[in-house]
Amino acid sequence: MVCIDNSKSIKGQEQVLIREATMLLADLAEENDRISVITFGKKAHLIASTHIRSDQDRIKFKNQVRQGVDFSENYSDIRAAIKFLSEDPNSPLKQSGADTHVIILSDGKLEPADKNTRRAFREMKEILGGALEKINIHAVVLGNTYCNDVILPPNLTGLILMRDLIAKSPDRFFHAERLDQLLKIAVSILSSAKGITSLGEKESSNQFKVDNSVETMTLIVRKRSTDGSVLCRSSDIIMNKPKTEAVDHAESIYRSSDYRYFDLIVVRNPREGMWSVELANGNKPEVLSKIVTPLELRFSFRHKYYLNESATMSAWIFDKRTSQVVSEQPFTIKAHLAKGGNLENSHVYADFHTDPNSGQYYLEVPEEMLKLFESEGQPATLTMELIAQRFKSSSEEIDPWFVRRSPPVTIEFVEPFVKWDMVATEKYKIPFLDIPLNFGATLNTGKSNCPGFEALPVITHQLQRYDHESNSFQSVTEKVLEGTGETGKVLYQTGNNIVESGTYHYRYTLAGTQKLGGLFSIKSPWYKFTIKPICDGPICWIILILILGSCICLISGIRAKMKGKDKIKHYEDDELVRTATISVRTKKHGDSDNKNCFVLIAKKICCIRSYVIFSVIKGEAQINGKPLREGDTQKLIFRKKYVIVIKENGRTREHEIKIEKVTC
Repeated sequence: MVCIDNSKSIKGQEQVLIREATMLLADLAEENDRISVITFGKKAHLIASTHIRSDQDRIKFKNQVRQGVDFSENYSDIRAAIKFLSEDPNSPLKQSGADTHVIILSDGKLEPADKNTRRAFREMKEILGGALEKINIHAVVLGNTYCNDVILPPNLTGLILMRDLIAKSPDRFFHAERLDQLLKIAVSILSSAKGITSLGEKESSNQFKVDNSVETMTLIVRKRSTDGSVLCRSSDIIMNKPKTEAVDHAESIYRSSDYRYFDLIVVRNPREGMWSVELANGNKPEVLSKIVTPLELRFSFRHKYYLNESATMSAWIFDKRTSQVVSEQPFTIKAHLAKGGNLENSHVYADFHTDPNSGQYYLEVPEEMLKLFESEGQPATLTMELIAQRFKSSSEEIDPWFVRRSPPVTIEFVEPFVKWDMVATEKYKIPFLDIPLNFGATLNTGKSNCPGFEALPVITHQLQRYDHESNSFQSVTEKVLEGTGETGKVLYQTGNNIVESGTYHYRYTLAGTQKLGGLFSIKSPWYKFTIKPICDGPICWIILILILGSCICLISGIRAKMKGKDKIKHYEDDELVRTATISVRTKKHGDSDNKNCFVLIAKKICCIRSYVIFSVIKGEAQINGKPLREGDTQKLIFRKKYVIVIKENGRTREHEIKIEKVTC
C-alpha cells in the first residue's frame, strides 16, 4: 500500500518519478499480490486497489496511478492518510489474510485544514500506537527542504515525525534527499517486505550471476535524472547474455520502454552464467535488480536485543517448490556487519553455524556479534546483511553462480531492564554439610527499554548438574518465581541447597504478556559454577591443619592436670587443730570438707601454653595476704608458694599450695 503526498509542492519532474516508482511496483509484483494507492492532502482518497493476476491487471493499475496521482492538493495532512487506513470502510487494511506493508511518501508536513496541528499530531499518535501498532509502515521522506521545518515547538520537524513516530524502526525509514534515490528505495522496500533476495552483486554493478535456480531476472536501468539530464536512451541499453550455448532452453527477454526515467528488462528462465548490461554511449549504467527463484534466503531476527540476554538469529534456504528447508546440499551463510550503517566499507563478517537437526543456520546474539567489534556489554547499533552461497555437490568448493544477499537491516543492542542474580563461579563444600545458594533477579519496570507488561511477568529458574555418565547436564530443579515489591522495582528470589559437588549451570527465562498484546520472552545465558570438595586443592591442607590444631587444642584442654601439693592447716579460735598434706594430681582442686570456697583449674592450650587459675567461689579469701571477693580470679605461677586463708564462723583454713606444672 502506497500513500502519496498529493500536494502541489512537488515539482513537475519529481511528480513523474514518484508516479513511475509507484507504477513500477505493479511490474515487480508477483501473482496474487494486491497493490493499493492512497493520495492525501486535505483528505485521503483511494486511487487504486488492484489484485494482480495477469499483465492486464498491471496495465490497469498503472493507468489508474497516471490519472489519479495529480499533485493538485493545497494541504499536506499525513494524519488524513493514517485515519483512512484505520477507519475508512474502503481501506485496503479491511482485506483479511494479507501480510500488509504500507509505504508513506511525503516531505513530512503535518498541515491540517483547520490549522490545529497539535490535535492532529495527538490523533496520529493514538492511531499509530493502537489500531496500526502491528502494521509495518515504511516512511520515505522526500527532499531536504520542507522536511526540516518545525511542525510543533520546540523541535518536531517533518523528518523527525516520519522517522520516530511513523517508521519507528531504522530499517523502515528512508530519506530521499534527491528523488533520484527513490527507485532504489522502492526496490529495497519491496525486497524487504517480500523477503526477496538479490543476485549478490553490489548495487552499482552491471554484472549479474545467474544459477540454475533463477526463474526470472528483472533489471531496472535508469535513463534520466530528476534534474532533466539524460543518462541514456532505450536504444543505448545493451543486454549481454552468457557465452554458453542455451541448448533446449526456453529463454525469453521482455523490454518495456513505457517509463520516462528507466527501462524495465525482464528475463524469464535465464541461462546459467554471467549477464551484464552496457551502454552504447560508453557510460556506466545504473542498474537495480530483482530475481524470482524457488531457492530463497530467509532469516528470523529481532530489531532489538538486550545486552544480558541469550538469543539466536536463524537463517535458512527455503525451497518454494517443496515448502521446506533445503538440506540436500550444504550452504554457507555469513552476516556482513557494520557500525554506523556503512556496509560498503566494512570487512566484518560472522559465520552462521550449522544446525544438523533442522537444516537451518544460527548465530548467537548479542555475544557473537558484539565480540567482533570488541563491544561486549556495551550498547551498539549494527547494520547487517546476510550472504548465502552453496557448495558444489560432494565438494567443499563454493558454487560461483549461487549467491543470495538479503536486504540490509538494523539491529540495536540496548541496556537491560532486568538484572540477573549470579553466584560465585567456584565454591568449596564441607563434608556432610549442604551449600545454600540464592538465585533471583531484579526487574526495573521504570526503564524505557522495559516492555509494557499487562501483569508482572514470571521468571523460570533452571538449575542443572553435569552428569559424566551421560556426558550432559541433567536437571536439578526448575522453579517458577513470582515477583514481589513496589512499583518500579520488582524482586524475584529463590534458594537451593546444593548437596553434591560437581559442575553446575543455571539460567533465567522471563516471560509475560504485553499490554498491546502478544507474549514477550527473553532468556539469560547459562551461567556456570563449580562445587568442589573442601579437600580439593591447597585450601584443603590449610583447613585440615586448622581443624587438626583445633582438635589438639580441645583435647589438650580436656586432658590438662595439675601436679603439686596442698598443705592444709585447720585453726579454731586461732589454735592449730590439725594439719594435712595432699598431692594435687587433678584438673580441678578446691578446699577441703567440700566447702567449695575456692577452686584451682588447670589450663592447657595446644600442649604448649599452660597455667592455673585461682577463683573464689563464695565468701571471701586471702591469697598471700591479698584479699579477694566472690568471683575474683588470679593466675598462679608455677613453683611459687601461695598461702590461701579462708575464715568462716571462727574457723580458719590455711592452704599452702605449690603447683609444679600442668600436664597434658
